[in-house]
Amino acid sequence: MEKWKILLLQLREIARIKGITINELAEKRKKKQSSISSFFSTKNPPSLANFIEMCDLIEIKLTLEGINGEVIEAAHLEAIAKMQLEIINKRNKTIDSIFKKNENGFT
Repeated sequence: MEKWKILLLQLREIARIKGITINELAEKRKKKQSSISSFFSTKNPPSLANFIEMCDLIEIKLTLEGINGEVIEAAHLEAIAKMQLEIINKRNKTIDSIFKKNENGFT
């Protein structure tokens, strides 16, 4: 199974465990329920920006760990993420395309 699909399934399961419904996510995101259902359908990889937004709505903290095991501080992470999201959104990248590049040795 593709890595982005595993992430979506895990995210959906965490929302279920927390008792967060599709309706609640739709209201928080100001989108239609069908849009949220589509996000979790695993038919198409979401954009990284949409994935991060959904994590925020479900109240999941994303943490990055360096190659040597160091954890990147949250204050630095937010600033870095904002810059990277701007670049990714301009290029219209998806989580799937990012993972493919990483598997091929690109960072």
